Amino acid sequence: QTCKKCQTKEVLCTAWMDNGAETPVDAVWPGVALFAHLGFHLEYNEKVLEEEFKECVGGNLKDFMALDAFDSLFLNGKANQEAQNPSKYLLYQDPMAGTFDREVVESGVDTGAYHEKLKKMMESCQENSPEYAALFAYYEKLAAVLADKADLGVRIKTSYDKNQKLALKEICEKGIPE
Repeated sequence: QTCKKCQTKEVLCTAWMDNGAETPVDAVWPGVALFAHLGFHLEYNEKVLEEEFKECVGGNLKDFMALDAFDSLFLNGKANQEAQNPSKYLLYQDPMAGTFDREVVESGVDTGAYHEKLKKMMESCQENSPEYAALFAYYEKLAAVLADKADLGVRIKTSYDKNQKLALKEICEKGIPE
């Protein structure tokens, strides 16, 4: 809207493959579709965008938008305007270092339950957008890993602090290998 108001003649849409390029390229389709939609319409229209997305991309826009839930973990349903990325830092974090464990503890979010729900959501997305089943299967696997790993450091530290050796043994024998 600002570009239109200022009569900007050229606007570019980019996607960056930085930080290891772990995000599948197809995940950028909603942003590209929105960019095109805003370039061809005077006003944003969500229903029209969904139709254009289906026509041009072949997938369900709502399924693609569900991917944002991976990085909205600590936002209590708010939009991720700050570009938080807990799916990345909780995946790569060394559970013994606990660099981001404070975020898990302070949020009060049951990260295991959250990611289990997200895993089921990705299963549904595979059915709703079969052309992108592999993309959503990738994210289903990410959700499964994060269901077990996101709070692993917290569980280890809590068990250690309470001298719960049986809990630590179970984490070592079952949780970590999984």
